[in-house]
Amino acid sequence: MLQLVPVEVGQQVAPGTNLARVANPSRLKAEIKIRRNTRRGHPARSEAEVDTRNGIVEGRVARIDPSVQNGTRTVDVTLTATCRKGAVPDLSVDARSSSSG
Repeated sequence: MLQLVPVEVGQQVAPGTNLARVANPSRLKAEIKIRRNTRRGHPARSEAEVDTRNGIVEGRVARIDPSVQNGTRTVDVTLTATCRKGAVPDLSVDARSSSSG
């Protein structure tokens, strides 16, 4: 699925400029922003639930960014269940640790 083409036909671009962004809708992940001191309770490989606004999808924490930016840390959640139709890249979602109840 072609997501973004930030250039126009005939436009000159600098080397290294992204010309397009392509996504595979069957292999989506969630990038969750958490407060910097919320790491406890979200260890790598723990289970998570992602609310896509079109249903809850189960996932697993794949990566926790070691750096903090603007008071938040990014947690990548790999979706382990199939998303319902309508889940697309760059969709705003909410998430929680499955063990947090």
